[in-house]
Amino acid sequence: MMQLQLPINLSSNSMVIQEYLKIKGVEADVDDVHRIINLFNAVNGDWLLRLVSSKKGSKDSTFSREKISIVAAIKFMLAFLKHKDIVWVPVSLEEMLRVSGGAGLSKDEGVLSAKNLGFEKGPTSDDLLFIGLDKSGDTPKIYLYPTEVKTGNNEVAVIKKAFEQASATAEGLHKAFNPGGEIMDTILYKVNRNFLMQMLVTSCKKMQVYHVDDSQNWDEVLDTYREAILNERYFMSENIQELLGKGAVLSFRKGLMSRRTSFKEDAINFIEMPERDEFGLILKQVAEIYEDIHSKRDSDFLLFDECIVDNLTGDLSKLSVSALDEKRH
Repeated sequence: MMQLQLPINLSSNSMVIQEYLKIKGVEADVDDVHRIINLFNAVNGDWLLRLVSSKKGSKDSTFSREKISIVAAIKFMLAFLKHKDIVWVPVSLEEMLRVSGGAGLSKDEGVLSAKNLGFEKGPTSDDLLFIGLDKSGDTPKIYLYPTEVKTGNNEVAVIKKAFEQASATAEGLHKAFNPGGEIMDTILYKVNRNFLMQMLVTSCKKMQVYHVDDSQNWDEVLDTYREAILNERYFMSENIQELLGKGAVLSFRKGLMSRRTSFKEDAINFIEMPERDEFGLILKQVAEIYEDIHSKRDSDFLLFDECIVDNLTGDLSKLSVSALDEKRH
């Protein structure tokens, strides 16, 4: 059974985060910083350690910017994906590979190796995986939704690379956990799926312990469906791709005035956000961001919680997919 990481100490790091946010025009009090540190602890405590160490060299290092944007990204995606029939749990792919490596599941050419999950040079710090538990039917379904986060100018080359990474990760996850056919019944794939379910439960517990989103009923995973998902009484499903695509690229970009979503190359969901949201969302609760999304009701923005998730087939042809418009970046 995977163990929870020891929490990162609040007092030793709070001033670093407070100082960084102040430089960016965000006034954060002690409670705000506490919540940010809790989110780091819940998803990948190592990010915070590296964030603090990166501050020694630069007050605005690339890593600092990426990690702060990850906080906003996780909160936003939890609000964007919120649905009455699905509980979504964020996981750091970097952390997933670290834990699977410790368990001997991701070495060399194994299906959980970095290479087979689409990371030729190992996972980058901005790779997230949202694991969804769909409770709409008699048997729970499990969805995997990789999300790549980018922040800054986000020029064409950066966005193209993000799409390639999101697509490769989606394909790697498909091969590792849901390839179909008789291979799904082999011991190797059963062990992989059991590892994933253990990680789902452990990550969900962290969400609850660190109060990442108290508007979500985490006990549905930790209590109601725990026995089912730990005993192979669920389906791995990709049917949700009919609504959400294979994965997402979340871009906080300079110069953008409004939020919008569209499906681009290889049915990847392109979520475009103004740069101001990167810091504007960081102190908000997930429930507040959810309300903010719905109060604007932008015609160019997908409202996922209004979608019906039963009787999906995963038919990607139902998505309106267009080429990436290079003039918009």
